[in-house]
Amino acid sequence: MALPPGLNDLAKLTLLASDASYFDNQHPAPTLLGSLDDTNYGQRTALYSVPAGFTKAIEFNNTTATGFGFVAYQNAQTNEVIVALRGTDGLNPQDWVANSQYLGWNQWNADGGGRDRVFAFLDSLAPPGEAFAGTIHFTGQSLGGGLAQYAAYEYVQSHQGLTGFSKANITLTTFNAFGGVLGLEQNAGGYQSSVLANIGSNADFYAEGDLISRLGSLNGVGHTGGTAYMVNAHATEINPDTGR
Repeated sequence: MALPPGLNDLAKLTLLASDASYFDNQHPAPTLLGSLDDTNYGQRTALYSVPAGFTKAIEFNNTTATGFGFVAYQNAQTNEVIVALRGTDGLNPQDWVANSQYLGWNQWNADGGGRDRVFAFLDSLAPPGEAFAGTIHFTGQSLGGGLAQYAAYEYVQSHQGLTGFSKANITLTTFNAFGGVLGLEQNAGGYQSSVLANIGSNADFYAEGDLISRLGSLNGVGHTGGTAYMVNAHATEINPDTGR
């Protein structure tokens, strides 16, 4: 399936930010958003370009309570913010409890947790009583992708009546994420597909055989709208950025 214009670049940016969300207090996320070295395949230099200007605006790691964490990168020139919510951190028991028992809602809904931290940061970017007028990219992998759905859904729901808000300025990009519909239906007074309808972009990327991305559905509906794209490890299409 061909990607809509701009989604390839957005997916790269949000995936890099999602990777950066896994750093911790002892090893902080990079100050500038960029590629991370990976020697698994004998290749250290990324085969794609990363736009300059995205600087870390905030990083939060809750390692003692629910395990929630997120990082945000802001580009003052383009008036964009990427909010990346941390996913399942290896064998971290807090994250697996959040996945299996709560679909991440305990991390999102806790006092001083996800909702409070993310919304406080975004609200600080605008005058009191107004919404940030720039573009907000919500993103995350695995558990973080489920949390990103909660964040995008509740942010639109709670801010759409404020000065400066535009649905067109909200994007949601997830990777191997569980669906957010069941969690919202059970915990947020019901799920309404109209909330995230017509936002700027809504895409869910998942790998063949991934299990987490199959969780969280209600009556066959899993992710909060948008289009699902399977990442095929055996694909033969050429990457337009690299020619490979």
